Amino acid sequence: MRASLDTNVLIHVYRAGLEDILFDFFTDDVFIYEQIRKIELEHHGQDILDRVDANCIDMIQSHRGFSLRKAA
Repeated sequence: MRASLDTNVLIHVYRAGLEDILFDFFTDDVFIYEQIRKIELEHHGQDILDRVDANCIDMIQSHRGFSLRKAA
């Protein structure tokens, strides 16, 4: 199953420290659009950026976003 995350879901999940559930439940792909990472999180999610960036491993050109994977 694949998932595209919006700003509010991403912020709430990461602030709660529950980002592992994203990767456990959505095993095919989890991605966020480039605008969410580069604009929305810069303004509303500064406190989670380092953790989100640690999970951003691939730029998906077709979706203009970032594929997330569980950080090692």
